[in-house]
Amino acid sequence: MMLAALAAACGSATPAPAAAGSDTKPADTASAPPDSSTPSKTAAGDDEGWVGEKSPKSDEAPAKDAAAGDVEPSPANGKAVVETRTMDVIRKLVMDNRKAARKCYDDARKEQKDLKGDVVIHFVLDPEGKVKLAELNQERSTLKAPAVTDCVVSVIKGIHFPKSSRAMETSTNYPFNFTP
Repeated sequence: MMLAALAAACGSATPAPAAAGSDTKPADTASAPPDSSTPSKTAAGDDEGWVGEKSPKSDEAPAKDAAAGDVEPSPANGKAVVETRTMDVIRKLVMDNRKAARKCYDDARKEQKDLKGDVVIHFVLDPEGKVKLAELNQERSTLKAPAVTDCVVSVIKGIHFPKSSRAMETSTNYPFNFTP
């Protein structure tokens, strides 16, 4: 069937019979020059790739794409790297440790019954995932009792965050709302 379509495209009147189960073309059509009205594969391949890039330019293109997919993206090889240490990942880790932060508040309330408010901790993670800096964000916090804030800062410092896939520092503010 492919041979019939190929022969019709090349201008041949009758396709040569093919061997049963064979998808190769006969030797006489392979060596024949293409008809000038039909664009050659090379010319079509050169023009085709620039207008939409939907199909591979040649039979070798899928193999190259597959091989490129095996290379891990990094700034060194020019591939874009997606950050794996996202704000969602950081939020989940802090929330997993919220009981320890809540304990800081509950312990301080034993001495100060009217204690309540927001504690916003500003922290910076180094590329390896270690907490480089953790401190109270004075402007955004309404609860500034050292018994609570120092304890919450130590909780944040104790969390092991994942390594940055882009070798970047991450800076964020995380709010805790403490009410009785």
